[in-house]
Amino acid sequence: MKSTISLFVFVIYIVINVLFVVITSSTDSSQLKLVFMIHRHGDRTPIQSYPTDPYANSSYWPDGWGQLTTKGKQRMYALGEYIRRRYQDFLTIDPREVYIRSSGSDRCLESAALVMAGMYRPDDRWIWDNQLGKQWQPFAIQTVPHDNDSMLNPGSHCVSAEQELSRIRGSSQYISITQKKKGLLDYVSINSGRNVTDLDSAEKIFDVIAIEQQNGYKLPLWIDTPTFDALKDISDITFVLDFSTHLIQRLRTGLLLKDVINRAKEEISKNKNNTHSYNSIKKKIFIYSTHDTQLATLMNALHNFDNKSPPFGSTILIELRQSNSNYTFNFYYMNDTYSKPIPLGLPNCTDHQNECSFTQFVESVNDLIPDDWDHECHNTHTSCESTTVMAYLFGSLMTLAVIAILYIIFIIFRRKPNQIAYHMLPNKAVIN
Repeated sequence: MKSTISLFVFVIYIVINVLFVVITSSTDSSQLKLVFMIHRHGDRTPIQSYPTDPYANSSYWPDGWGQLTTKGKQRMYALGEYIRRRYQDFLTIDPREVYIRSSGSDRCLESAALVMAGMYRPDDRWIWDNQLGKQWQPFAIQTVPHDNDSMLNPGSHCVSAEQELSRIRGSSQYISITQKKKGLLDYVSINSGRNVTDLDSAEKIFDVIAIEQQNGYKLPLWIDTPTFDALKDISDITFVLDFSTHLIQRLRTGLLLKDVINRAKEEISKNKNNTHSYNSIKKKIFIYSTHDTQLATLMNALHNFDNKSPPFGSTILIELRQSNSNYTFNFYYMNDTYSKPIPLGLPNCTDHQNECSFTQFVESVNDLIPDDWDHECHNTHTSCESTTVMAYLFGSLMTLAVIAILYIIFIIFRRKPNQIAYHMLPNKAVIN
């Protein structure tokens, strides 16, 4: 009897394990092909202060204004370590399988370097000496000047986007919210010493006091809990309203979407044609180090923003996966660097899931991709360049004219003083 029971238990055990394997394999049958990681930089110091700020003195911020702090460095290194753990079966030890693009801000460049340090601790042939070379290795980080960064800086020069932001802030909705908050804005103006008349000004004040609180500084008495919470609400509202229209989304996040889509298309094409080169390192993960405004713009454009200002180190993960001949994008959001990513729903995709067929995703965002960003922005780079060329040519012609005049003067005065013109006198007549 006991043997029969034992056999029965053994059979049940085998069946359960088989079912577990089947279920597990069926729920994750897709193959990971690429990872796109879009993250905000780590904790920073305030970018600016306000007149009555008790911590306005730079001695409170030894890292400087708007710079990465020690806590920020720790956060971004930890983020890199997490990404290594999450994709340990996908990534290798070769750092050249990563493409990194960063905003030109110091805090973004440093954050990108720290993420990489956490992801790719030197191993095997990548150890380049017995001390630092066992802990860290250099990484190539691509960037462009901050003001010209149309991909990762939503504050870059774009006339059309700047005009659209002004229109948003002059809209009836924006004005209505501002009027409702007038009592709070007046209170903050009196106590901060700054004329706070709109939501953006209030958001800037909140940015300062939130960072001071995070760094353990005691806030002034006028910033009680209700005031702090009310300013936080305003901060959250600005991240929704400032990027709420289709035009500003197209101009402020369209190029980032375009880059992600084009790199995914290239990977899909190589897979279909089996054209991966064995002479070059295959890129597996693309990292974009940017700002809270960029994450907010992107999620506003995808209609899955949680309406909260993205915290330091917040990260969007996009996974390109293949199942047979089908390709999908899976989206995840880390609104807390130290917590597990949550699925990021895509309302434009079937069933509002975080998974979307690649084709369907491209179709859903196609109208967000600018054809000619500079042209749509009405930027005047070309005119400026033409003016510069004309000024250069004019200067060159003037220089040549001056040289020619000087040369002529030199020729005129080149004669020696003793070279006196004379006429031969006739021979004297013989006088008889």
